Amino acid sequence: MSHCLYFLLITVSFFLVDDLIRPVEHSVMPSPEDVIEPVAQSSTARNLGQRRYMTDLHNLSPDELDGLMSSSEGRPFLVVHHLPEIKEEGIPYLMPGTPITCKVDNTEKYTTRSKVNVGTLYTVSLTHGHFHWTVKRKYKHFQELHRDLYKHKMMLHLFSKERQQLRAMTEEMPSLHGTERTRRTSSKMKYLEEYLNGLLENTFCRNYHGMLEFLSVGALSFVTDLGPKGLEGPIFKRSGGHRIQGLNCIGHHQFCFRWSRRWLVVKDSFLMYMNRDNGRINFVLLFDPEFKVKVGRAYTDTKYGVCIENFTRSLIIKCSSYRQAHWWSHEIDRLSENCDYLKVQRFEGFAPPRENTLTKWYVNGSGYFADLADALEQAREEIFITDWWLSPEVFLKRPATDNYWRLDEILKRKAEQGVKVCVLLYKEVGMALGINSEHSKRTLMNMHPNIKVMRHPDHVSSVVLMWAHHEKIVAIDQTVAFVGGIDLAFGRWDDSEYRLTDLGLARTGGVTEEERKGDTVDNGVADGPKPSEPDKPTELDPEDLTGNTKLWLGKDYSNFIKRDWVQLDRPFEDNIDRTQVPRIPWRDLSAGLHGHAARDVARHFIQRWNFSKIFKNKYKDEFFPYLLPKSHCTADSLPFTVPGSKKAKVQVTTANHHPEKRSHNGYTNLPDVVQPSHSPTDSATHSSPGKDSVYDYQSRGLVKASGKSSFTTFVDLGMYQSPGSTGDNISVTGSRFEQLKMEVRKGSMVNVNPTNTRPPNDTPEIRKYKKRFNSEILCAALWGVNLLVGTENGLKLLDRSGQGKVYPLINSRRFQQMDVLEGLNLLITISGKKNKVRVYYLAWLRNKILHNDPEVEKKQGWTTVGEMEGCVHYKVVKYERIKFLVIALKNAVEVYAWAPKPYHKFMAFKSFADLPHRPVLVDLTVEEGQRLKVIYGSCAGFHAIDVDSGNNYDIYIPVHIQSHVTPHAIVFLPSSDGMEMLLCYEDEGVYVNTYGRIIKDVVLQWGEMPTSVAHICSNQIMGWGEKAIEIRSVETGHLDGVFMHKRAQRLKFLCERNDKVFFASVRSGGSSQVYFMTLNRNCIMNW
Repeated sequence: MSHCLYFLLITVSFFLVDDLIRPVEHSVMPSPEDVIEPVAQSSTARNLGQRRYMTDLHNLSPDELDGLMSSSEGRPFLVVHHLPEIKEEGIPYLMPGTPITCKVDNTEKYTTRSKVNVGTLYTVSLTHGHFHWTVKRKYKHFQELHRDLYKHKMMLHLFSKERQQLRAMTEEMPSLHGTERTRRTSSKMKYLEEYLNGLLENTFCRNYHGMLEFLSVGALSFVTDLGPKGLEGPIFKRSGGHRIQGLNCIGHHQFCFRWSRRWLVVKDSFLMYMNRDNGRINFVLLFDPEFKVKVGRAYTDTKYGVCIENFTRSLIIKCSSYRQAHWWSHEIDRLSENCDYLKVQRFEGFAPPRENTLTKWYVNGSGYFADLADALEQAREEIFITDWWLSPEVFLKRPATDNYWRLDEILKRKAEQGVKVCVLLYKEVGMALGINSEHSKRTLMNMHPNIKVMRHPDHVSSVVLMWAHHEKIVAIDQTVAFVGGIDLAFGRWDDSEYRLTDLGLARTGGVTEEERKGDTVDNGVADGPKPSEPDKPTELDPEDLTGNTKLWLGKDYSNFIKRDWVQLDRPFEDNIDRTQVPRIPWRDLSAGLHGHAARDVARHFIQRWNFSKIFKNKYKDEFFPYLLPKSHCTADSLPFTVPGSKKAKVQVTTANHHPEKRSHNGYTNLPDVVQPSHSPTDSATHSSPGKDSVYDYQSRGLVKASGKSSFTTFVDLGMYQSPGSTGDNISVTGSRFEQLKMEVRKGSMVNVNPTNTRPPNDTPEIRKYKKRFNSEILCAALWGVNLLVGTENGLKLLDRSGQGKVYPLINSRRFQQMDVLEGLNLLITISGKKNKVRVYYLAWLRNKILHNDPEVEKKQGWTTVGEMEGCVHYKVVKYERIKFLVIALKNAVEVYAWAPKPYHKFMAFKSFADLPHRPVLVDLTVEEGQRLKVIYGSCAGFHAIDVDSGNNYDIYIPVHIQSHVTPHAIVFLPSSDGMEMLLCYEDEGVYVNTYGRIIKDVVLQWGEMPTSVAHICSNQIMGWGEKAIEIRSVETGHLDGVFMHKRAQRLKFLCERNDKVFFASVRSGGSSQVYFMTLNRNCIMNW
């Protein structure tokens, strides 16, 4: 028995030693719960990754790492790029030879879970060199630290292989038992302070990982360029929350996520978390105007949760107690309160103006490239480059007699010296551009493992096709930066001579007057161009440039009008014949910046780099590292400056992606009016109401078309005339129409009568169903070929496949709006007295018709979306594979997203409460496939909400209407990336974009006040009035046709699919009837 116990003790001891002598893995702080960490990579996979990315070729030696960590004034910034090596070598985090002192200077009382015992929270202030910080600990944390230190010391005594290692453990550890016998708080504070200072004087205790965690000390705590030491500590973070648009499941991580243990670090302009097991940074969150910290279950859906948000992510962390959560929130707010990036600066910039900034301007590439080359030679830590096009083989100083000043050679030379080079390139669409960024990436990355290159965007996965990264930035050590319009690419170098030829002559200056007079003219060119001959490319040996006098070598000599760049993987082969074709000079501007402005430029690059990493290489931390911005507290220290720089006031701005928050009260000129018309029911100037309505449309050039329908059709014959024709049928009405149009438009040149050659008798067909409904029809939706009809009294099915029978489905319930989602087997409605959003299952409705299963009929065949009442309007929007449900309430807008199995329901996505205007109409758009925006109409006008930031702003307020506005429709224009729309209200329509700018100097005006407006599949918009239906073009507002009925009243749009449009008519007495219009006679697009 004793032998078994001894074996068990030895086995447990080995496990304890393995845990205690490894770096920090177990916290002395209490953890809220156990988590399952991801399985570590297998050795095979790890070796494959090392062979692929060559991550071990650039690691520093232990002596070099010791040199980085030996400073007593603070760590150098290069430490951030070698955290895994520092972790692996076990180099102490505290600065050697620098004392660390502590003072317990405050206590807080709190009530424990028992609600009876009162605990004490001690505030400990610490000083290490010029770094100062504060931690808060309970007494039990001191006890756990003391216990762990004794356990660690005992295990090292038992299992240390070299007894020399025990010399540091001969010092006696201070005792913690004195505090247990002291009841007075002041005396206890003194004992704890003496106890901690005693531990910190002991070399063995000072560098113990449990001690460092107790003091909130990590590998980045004392890096001078990262600013003051902020709050650090272990937390649990929730996966997801990234705001990345494209082919990804929006809202996925709100339903499926996991918790991981990480080390969170807060600095003065950013926060980050890292994996303490391998020392790698896992995420960086920069402070920006949308940065906010919220505490509580309402924001995090977890106990003791903290939600940290900015433009790009909503990060949720979990703490061990309510007090710890509020302590994190308080410290993050305190550290960020003085950050310049928390508010929008002038010109809506992200950075404020920087006074007395050393600046130098460049007009041509010669001076810019030369100064850039000298600045790159001064790099000691980092080089950031982003370009639209980058040619690795471009020479920065010319004429080049060797490869020393070639860009790729400079970067290779600096990478070999330990400088980290990060290059971000625009990833072009290969079929449209020939800049061959793949060659640039491959060339640079093959130079040295310290050179990292990413290309962005991936056009398919990010749904990006119509824009390009056009920034040109070089930042060196985040101290000097170059910005402007000059790419580091072929054809960009030039000087004030703007030479047209480069044949390598010794004298390349100006031509004298005598030489000019002696010039001869090529008669072939003077008489006209000769047939083109194939170019004769010549290739230069890049290894032997001795005696070279050419300024533009190989493809650098360019004429993109004659021939665009091709075969860039052969850079030293001429692209054109320089003896026959002149080059095209290049002129652009650029500037060199220092200090704080250079920090701003570098921060912008870091933001783009980190975003691209998340999007493309999220889990390749070994190869594509996260970048950290330097603090502005050290920005005035300039290791080098660009010669010739002068002091100036500089502000760094980027492209503005935020809507202008402007009111429209300042408009002095209203947009022009398209197709002015009088209401067909307005007979103030005519004697016969029936004839006058017809005459009113005829007076505007609209002529009655033949047809058997009870509706009278009017078509604009001006559309059907060829440009030079003068038809007799419209000689009178056409001239009257042109006269009226010119009087109202007062000289406007907007074309409202595009040419069309469709014969006038090819008109849509309108029919009606015999069945009359006793109550008013409010809405309808197609279910297969049949029509679901919602009325004041219930839901009915109109069988369109047979004799038009009507089947009652649900009685005594008002149905205000409905849509069928057949792919999900759902019917979405606003129904009932309380106007709730109810979702009915189509299988349940089908069984009520067929009566196949009585048990199914007994079940409740519907559910509600949330607990909302008073719903006004909703819209189902499909983006990629995601279906959004946007709901307008009395004073709020709710956004839900469809969650597939196993949830199979709409789940809350975003909520916007306490809106300044009560929504009446709502829609959702995805701008350029990236930004979600809610567009809603109210009695004041139209407004927008940025879903990511929650910003609410006006996009159009019709100030010329004094009374309340009635919004009818929000129609997004085709081929506008969800950014341009037609807003219909009252009897008008205006073209604006989602930023509130008028995009067309026209206003659509209906002939009469419509009761409803709808966009149909033929790219037309239809307005239903009291007696007429007007059809107009969505993109121009042109009136295509008008339909009138003698006895129909209060026409109202119901639904449409393909070539069928369904609408209702309500006669006096309240009875309703359903009509449908067929639009596909011959060709709908030509009608």
